[in-house]
Amino acid sequence: TEAPEGPFRVAFVGRLEAVKNASALVEAVASAGANGESLELWLIGAGSEQERLVELVERLGLGKMVKFWGYQEQPATLLRQCHLYVQPSFAEGFGLALVEAMGCRLPVIATSVGGATEIVQNGKTGWLVSPNKDALEQAISEARGMDPRSLAAMGGYGRTSVRGRFEPALYMEQLEMLYDEAIAEEKNRNAR
Repeated sequence: TEAPEGPFRVAFVGRLEAVKNASALVEAVASAGANGESLELWLIGAGSEQERLVELVERLGLGKMVKFWGYQEQPATLLRQCHLYVQPSFAEGFGLALVEAMGCRLPVIATSVGGATEIVQNGKTGWLVSPNKDALEQAISEARGMDPRSLAAMGGYGRTSVRGRFEPALYMEQLEMLYDEAIAEEKNRNAR
């Protein structure tokens, strides 16, 4: 798969809430782009932190580097135009957006919280980092400095790693089995 044309694009998909830590991502991109190289951040989602993030972008002079897309029904269309996906959360459950990004062949940077530790293979499909600006900046700079073919290969490996394991139909089937087991256990407890 060919790398997208244009500047190196970093994507985030999710609710713009404090727990998602998008402000650290904005600051990391500001630092990583400080050397004048072409870099963009696409924030895909909406939430209570959006106004604060817009103010942060303006204060840091990043108006041309950061694009707010708002909520998107089909974020994959935008993800396929990016080079890297970042999930900077302080806390996270399963990480569906992470799986979707990997399904789009994007290498990922995720904080080592919640389901990300089971989804991302550090160094193979992406990076697992601490939820702070410096760790995010370092990983973004490392990804950006990679040979485009190596970065694309990492994204391809990520896609292979989530295929079959986390596809929605399979996930729903496994979830239904889990619910059925829980209901059966509850019935057994009540029957005693």
